[in-house]
Amino acid sequence: MSQNYQLHTVFPSCLYVAEVENAAQINKAMLPYIYEMREQDRANIKDPEMLSVFENEVWSTYFSHPGIGLLKEPWTQELQRAILENTEQLVNLLQLDFGKRKPRVTTLFANIHEELYHRHDAHTHPGSMFSGSYFVKTYPGAGRFRLINPCRALQFHEFKFREDNELNVNEVSLDPVAGRLVMFQSHVPHAVDRPTARGERVAIAFNVNYE
Repeated sequence: MSQNYQLHTVFPSCLYVAEVENAAQINKAMLPYIYEMREQDRANIKDPEMLSVFENEVWSTYFSHPGIGLLKEPWTQELQRAILENTEQLVNLLQLDFGKRKPRVTTLFANIHEELYHRHDAHTHPGSMFSGSYFVKTYPGAGRFRLINPCRALQFHEFKFREDNELNVNEVSLDPVAGRLVMFQSHVPHAVDRPTARGERVAIAFNVNYE
């Protein structure tokens, strides 16, 4: 066995986690508008069968307000400023150089998970540089946020590990906490697990590009 060796960590996938300043005020201001939008969506459904589907699926403005979503809503502006500030922090940590281009939030939408079977399967956000979630309202047992190794799909074998560490882990998950923002490069698959207890999990998902 060689006694002279080096082991390097290469091609990392980064998960940025930040506690947003003034989060309590931001959340208190946004929640009534989010609930109002959900009630407006419910009021627009006349078909009882469709209403049943609506009430059992994860509610999201991604469907009722497609495209730019909530970007132009005045009550999201403070959160958007926080997203951009944290994006620049992440870019500095990664030592990325975008020249004179500036970050812009390109997509912003709200989700509410209420049922024990509510989840989001693993997915990516093509066409974006950075993606993330901001947690507006959570509770103990809410669905955990999960980040998945983007290289996993390239593996020919699934290895078993004696103990997880930063060199071998293929998935990372964390509990949602109100006022917390998580961000990552958009090619990284991410998901929301089923909750372990009933409650209400309200989150804002977003994408950011440098333009």
